[in-house]
Amino acid sequence: MYGEDIFDENLKGIVPRAARQIFDHIREQEIEVEYSIRVQMIEIYKETLRDLLHNSNERGPAPELKIKEDPKRGTYVEGLSDACIVNEEEIMSVICTGETMRHVASTQLNQVSSRSHSICIIEVI
Repeated sequence: MYGEDIFDENLKGIVPRAARQIFDHIREQEIEVEYSIRVQMIEIYKETLRDLLHNSNERGPAPELKIKEDPKRGTYVEGLSDACIVNEEEIMSVICTGETMRHVASTQLNQVSSRSHSICIIEVI
């Protein structure tokens, strides 16, 4: 989803490409519109949810995450931290931070094989 290299135009995956399109669209607006963009990242590892952007050194222990549903908001994860961003560079930095927090281990076919699934949520308001 992120690609082999999120900074290389030929190797970046769908998430970095979608982020670029979001900011391209904002730059192309002819009228002045204010946007709020938040990013969240979550890992699913051994049927457990983990906040990839929670820094336990700064914020203490991570809260328990729960999947919830709301008629207006839809499906969301309660207790998940987010990062407010203002440009494409910041979203790439957040993705890098989240990716470094994931569970990985080497296999015969891949030196840094992921042991989990991750979800990157980009909310534009």
